[in-house]
Amino acid sequence: MIGSRFSPEIRQALRIDISATLLFTVFAGLTGPFIGLILRRELGATPLQLAVMSSAGGACLLFSLLWARACHGRPPLPYLVWPGFAARGVFLLVPFVSSAWSSWLPGTSSAPPPRRRKPRSSSACIHGLSAAGPWA
Repeated sequence: MIGSRFSPEIRQALRIDISATLLFTVFAGLTGPFIGLILRRELGATPLQLAVMSSAGGACLLFSLLWARACHGRPPLPYLVWPGFAARGVFLLVPFVSSAWSSWLPGTSSAPPPRRRKPRSSSACIHGLSAAGPWA
């Protein structure tokens, strides 16, 4: 095995890291394709807003190279752990989002929320999501 050459502490950290990676992969695979759909249908996002939100992840990955160089040799708690905790804590504000821009630009609103449709059955919703796909 790969882990047989490492100390028990490193093997434990490796197990935790692999488990977290697998869980995040499942989460991202189940939620990621529907972000554009939710932004467009529920929050009335424009094509520009969809493009900005879609490219935000890649832009953050580019900045992560600079962030890694700046944090090299320093304790990780104030530079990595607390900002990660704060970033995930922002999800507690999701119920208050009313437009596509309000999720990251407070106080701005580009368009009113679209007209609410009559609720449908769960089977009709599942069929609609599978037929529409993430590109709708």
